[in-house]
Order: sequence, then C-alpha cells, then structure tokens
Amino acid sequence: MHIDPAIMGSLDPHLFLHQRPPCSGKLGCDLRALTIPEFTEPFRFALVALGVGLVFGLARRLARRRRLHSRAPRPIALAGLLFAAAALAGYERTGHLVVGLAVSVALLAGGGLIADLARWPLLPRMLLAVPGAVVLAERSALPDPGWARVFVAFVTVVGAGLVADLDRRNERSGLGPVLLAVTMVGLYESVPNPDFALLLVGAALPVALLGWPVALAGVGGSGAAAASGLLAGAAAVGGLGLPSAVVAGTACLGLFVIEPVAHLLLRRRRSVLERLPQRWWAPVLVGLVQLGLAAACTRIAAAGRSPLVAGEISAVSLVVAVVLACALSTRAAPRSVEARPPMVAQVARR
Repeated sequence: MHIDPAIMGSLDPHLFLHQRPPCSGKLGCDLRALTIPEFTEPFRFALVALGVGLVFGLARRLARRRRLHSRAPRPIALAGLLFAAAALAGYERTGHLVVGLAVSVALLAGGGLIADLARWPLLPRMLLAVPGAVVLAERSALPDPGWARVFVAFVTVVGAGLVADLDRRNERSGLGPVLLAVTMVGLYESVPNPDFALLLVGAALPVALLGWPVALAGVGGSGAAAASGLLAGAAAVGGLGLPSAVVAGTACLGLFVIEPVAHLLLRRRRSVLERLPQRWWAPVLVGLVQLGLAAACTRIAAAGRSPLVAGEISAVSLVVAVVLACALSTRAAPRSVEARPPMVAQVARR
C-alpha cells in the first residue's frame, strides 16, 4: 500500500498493510497479489463458506422440489452472509479487523434480515441500513477526508436497497453472487491501494459458485446490506491519496444500481435482466457486462481529478446507462389463455 509519509501518522494501525515487493508490470503485480495473506486468508474461509452454502442450498432445493414437484425452488438467501463472514474472518486473520467494522456489518445484516422477514419495500430497507452505515462511517477507522465518510454512509444505505432488489427479482438466475464477485474485482482494479479490496475479492470468488452454474443461493437482503458496507469501506481505504478513486470504486456497483433504478422508473415493464432465460450462460453474459462497466469505472480515477468531477462523470454515466436500460425493457406480457391452468382457461373461453 503506497501512502504518503506525511499522513502516515494520522492513520489507524489497522490500515498499515503488508509491504509488497516490487513487481514488473500490472499483470505481474496482480498475479503476485494472489499469494499474499490479504487474498489467501479470506479465500480459505470462503471455501469453507462455499461448502456450507452448497449443503444448505442443495438441502433446500431437494426439500422444496419434493413439495413443488416440477417447479424450480427458490434459492436460499445465504450467499451474501457467507461472503461477509469470510471477509470479516480474513480481516481478522490479517490484523485489519476494527471492532467498529464488525459491529457495522452485524447491524447492516440485522437490518436486512428484518426487511426480508417483513418483506418491506426499497425505502424502509434503506432506512434500516442507516444505523449500520453511521457506525461504519464513524467507528471503522476510515481515513480522512470527512466527505469520504459521509459518502461511504450514503453508498452503504443506497446499496443495501438496490443490491437486494436486483438479487430478489433475479434470484432464480443466480445473478447476485456472480455480480458481487465481479464488482469486487472491479473495486480492486479501481483503487490505488487495493489491499482491502483484495480481501473482498478473495471472499467473493468462491461464493460466486453458489449462483453459477446452478442457482443454489442468492445474496439476500442481509447479505446485500453487509456487502455494500464492506465495499464502501474498502473503497474509502483504497482511495487514500487519490480521492477520485473512492468514487470510482463505489461506481463498480454498476448493474446493481442501473437495473433497479430502471425497474423503479418503469414499473410495468420487465428489465433486460428479467427477460433473460434461466440458462447457465445468462450469468456469464451479465457478468461480462458488469466487468465492462467495472473496467470503465477504473478510468474515472485519475491523478489530479477532484472527487466532484469524478462524481459528475459517474452520475452522467449512470443516467445514460439507466436510459439505455429503460429503452431495452419491454412490457410484461399478460398470461395467455393457453398458459393458464385448465379450469381457468375453460372459464376464460366461455
């Protein structure tokens, strides 16, 4: 992690990361990153989390299939919580866990769980994320400037609602865990000090297998809130010394923001993602689109560019993407008489 010595003394000791040996070229640095504790520790815990998710996901699938017969059961909303647990375990094993971060993730997950159980809509779900977002911003040893902590709280609250919304409506396609992993990879590539982002990459990659090739688990409301907080916090730490990178890192949410906003604007239409067939290749295609958006976000951060300009670029790009998503949406077709159950179809013909 490259930090200006002038501000080193003001940082929390948990932010002092392992010094990396010099490497030649971007690819060499990325490959070497796969061998340092910030990746290997959360990756090991994520493998255990993957095993837990497979057991619960398969058990739920078999039990529900017996009751629903031929109808595909809904995936269990567990992948996001498993990701958050693996990430926090990685933070602890590498010496970067702050008590405030653990408390904020617990509050965020609890608020998301309450919203899931009560089946509350988007706005109440976001309101439940406010306590956890405040703790994350004020008690997680995030570095200055102060606006970055406010921005972290804002991204956490908005992300808690939007990520959960996309995951819920596309849970049978398994898009949530796949997009979550791609988002963390984009965050890693967007910030100049990517060690905390690397922790999240290591935790997210194995968990993505719970959504592809078979959708066994979704991110869930509790996991969506926790993941949003972890991403926002890692962006604030990773953007230290390059404020525009804080905006670029959070902009890697990409489709997690674009698709739910388009869905809100066009309530009577199905989004592009909802129109995709539930086939193995659909998450791969959507993941590639998210990867392209993340690659574009890496260009937002630039030396000498103010966070305000970076925010303006992100906002304009978001508006353009939402307009495009609305244009590609289609009205939900009413069920035909032939598609209805036999008795209903007979009554309709009369």
